[in-house]
Formats: sequence, C-alpha cells, structure tokens
Amino acid sequence: MNATHGLLAVYLLTLLAIPRAQTPLAAAVCLLCLLAGYRYRLALLGQRLRQHWAMAVPLLAYASLYVLHILSGRAGARDWDQVLICLLSAGVLLSSLPARGPDPYRWLLPAAALGGVGALLVACWQYLWLDIPRPYGHLGAGPLGTGAIKFSDLSALLAVFALQLMLRAPLPRQRLLGGVGVAAGLGATILSQGRGALLGVAFAVTVYALLVWLKRRTMPAGEPQKLVGETRKAAGGRGPGHVRLLKWLVVVLCGAVVLAGGTRFVGSRFAEIGPQMARFHAGDYDSEVSQRLALWSIALRAGRHAPLTGVGFAGFEAETQRQRDSGELPRHAIVYYAGPHNEYLAGLASAGVPGLLVIVLFFWAPLVVGCRRFLRNQRPDESLMLVLLSASYAVFTMTDSLLDRQITLLAYMLLASWLLSASWLLSASGSGAPAASGPEQVSWAEGVSLPGSAPLSGGASLPVGGALRGARAARAGMVGS
Repeated sequence: MNATHGLLAVYLLTLLAIPRAQTPLAAAVCLLCLLAGYRYRLALLGQRLRQHWAMAVPLLAYASLYVLHILSGRAGARDWDQVLICLLSAGVLLSSLPARGPDPYRWLLPAAALGGVGALLVACWQYLWLDIPRPYGHLGAGPLGTGAIKFSDLSALLAVFALQLMLRAPLPRQRLLGGVGVAAGLGATILSQGRGALLGVAFAVTVYALLVWLKRRTMPAGEPQKLVGETRKAAGGRGPGHVRLLKWLVVVLCGAVVLAGGTRFVGSRFAEIGPQMARFHAGDYDSEVSQRLALWSIALRAGRHAPLTGVGFAGFEAETQRQRDSGELPRHAIVYYAGPHNEYLAGLASAGVPGLLVIVLFFWAPLVVGCRRFLRNQRPDESLMLVLLSASYAVFTMTDSLLDRQITLLAYMLLASWLLSASWLLSASGSGAPAASGPEQVSWAEGVSLPGSAPLSGGASLPVGGALRGARAARAGMVGS
C-alpha cells in the first residue's frame, strides 16, 4: 500500500527531471494496484464501476475506438499501446489501493512541488547553457518542432498541485515547499513559453476559487471552516482571518513577481496572435497561429465529411490531401503537421462525433465529479487534486494534442484514475457509501458533531472505533433518559 503511494510520488518527482523513468514507474504503480488492490467480488466491482463512471466510460470507449480502428486498418499496430494504457488505468481506477495509505500532503503533493523545482532546473540549464530558446526537457526535438508545449503543460500541472500544497497543507514547512513549487513550476512554464499552459493554470485556479466560494456559501452559519488549510491558533494569537489574508497576500505577491518576470518570454507570444491571424486571413500560412488555424479548419471539414466514423487515427494526412484535391484547402497552403493540434478536434477528425464525445467525457466528467465530491466534503483533498488535474488538461488540450504522446497520455490517465478512486472509498460492507476522509479516521473538519456533543473544530479527528463508541454511548444515554 505505502509502496504504491511512494512509487506514484517518485513518478511525480521525476516526471520532467529524469528521462526514461516515467513509463516503468507508472507500470509498477498499475501492476501493484492490479495485484494488491482487489477484493474479488463481482458485486463490489460493479459498484466501483458505477461510482467511477466518469473515467470508466471514457477509458472503455477510447480503448474500443482504437481497437476498431486498428482492426479495420484505420490505425497502426503501434497504437495498441493506447489500448494497453487504458486497461492499466482501468486497473488503477477499480483498485482499492489509492484510497488507502497516507494523505496527499505527506508524499504526493510534496513530490509534485519538488518535481516543479526539477523542471525549472532542467529548463534553466537548457535555456542558459545550451541556448535553447524554448526548453523541452527530455521530451525531445524533431525537424518540425520540439516537446516544449508538452513540457510547459506538465510543468504547469506540477505548479497547480504545488498551489494546493501551499494553500491547504497543515504544516508551515509543507506550505513553504508548496510556494517554492508554484514559483518553480510556473518558471519552467514561462521559460518554455507555453501559452496554453498558462491558460490552463488560470482556468484551474478560477475553478478552485469558485469551489471555495460555493463551499463557504453553502456551509451552515457558525460552523468551523477549513477550506484553504488555515490553522486556528490559541487564544491571544492571530485568528484565521488574519492568517487567510496574509496567505492570499503572499499568493498575489508571488503571482505578480512570476508574471512580471515572464512578460519578456510569454507576453510577446500573446502579442503575436493578432498579426498572425491577419496573415492567415490574407492567405499566408507560414506562421505558428496560421498553422493552428489551418489544421483546425482541416479537422472541422473532416468531421463534416465523415461525422459518424471520422477519417481514422492515421488518416489526417490523407484527409489533408483530399481537401487539397477537392479545393476545400488552397493548393498553395503549407501544412507541416499530421494532426490538428487540438485534442477535441483530433477526436472529431479521427472518429467523428463519437470520438469528440469521448474526449469531452475524458476531461469534463472527472472535473464535474471532482467538484461535486469537494463540495460534499468527500475526501476533499483528493477531490481537489482531481479537479485541478482535469481542469488543467481540459484547457491544455485546446492548444495541443496531449494523448498522442506517451508521457502526457500516461500522466493524465494514471493520475485521473488514481484520484477518482482515491476520492471515493467503499465501506467495508460494500454498501457503496463514501467512507470518511481517511481510511482509518472520521474527519470533523467541517464541524460535524457527535450526537449529544459539541462540534470538534480545527480539523480534529477521532478514530472510527472511538467515534462509533461515542455515538452508541450518546444513543444509550438518550434512551435511558
């Protein structure tokens, strides 16, 4: 159990800092979940499928689409690895291991923060010493581009995980590490000049802030609130309002410093969007934005041409040539890439409307489920990680195809499956009711009170056995009276 959590933490730590370490680590996590995380009961397995539909349905649908396309010759044999990753991720999703073991503030989130530091070190080394204008880490470079976009996306993902550590961790040293991880992850993102990555971070932070606001509005008046990790000090110390205000001031200051430092690298790229769009409409396809617009137009026309089946996962180049021959695409148009640089449009072009629906479910269904679980205080820390992951990827994939590269495909499927399983723990009886916020404890962080007792504030907790005994004693006292 702890070995599996530790391996996943090492995976996050080495995600961008050490090459060739991610695939074996992810495979080890999946295999341990398969071997040690199951109770072989069909009824319990069916319950998990129903509770984890938000990943089970898109995983099964995505794998089925690839199997059909491979068998019909519309995808290559090398695409069997997509099916294998889906099956391994389904094993993690249905396993009980993610919901057992230490909380994410002990291993997973600190590892993500340190992974952001590693990403920044790699980016600085490539930018300052190797004179690479857009660092891409160990993700490689080709004749038509580099892995800089995917490097920036994964760096941004580590940064948003570190943000959760900074805002909600119980210990000051953990919050300090989270702040360092946020700055480092965003620094690596800025050096690699990822516009979509910054938009993904902005969307994830906006969703988090909205959830906190909604949770405060729906919480009954007078109950203790522990939504951003504030700790209540003893009488005479500063109250939670001062701590919260100081924390948000630090967040705003750090954000201003990071964004001011990144203006030199990313500001000019955002400023180039307007002129490059004008060049595209004038018939000039030789720019980054023009290429994106041309590829998106090709994908949309492919979806209209074959709305139910698409053109196949290996058919984008042939579809581009068909459109050129038919006059839908100007013959002078220069198209460098064999994909639409947008995961939603890639699903539409490759598999038609069914492919688009699968991609939408992949990113937005876990986001909706994570938001519901967070608002219901159902393992809120794991639920919030799921929200940040799915919200980030939902925007990252609007500017790049992340499921066509093993490192970004594994990162999403493994982490989303793990966090969806970790945020729901079936009861020992298999009734399907959510367990408490820890495998061995009932959390009273939201001020829930035992019968006949006062609420426990400050995130205190009681062992399950003690809580049950207290409840029985309270009921016995009420009956006796």
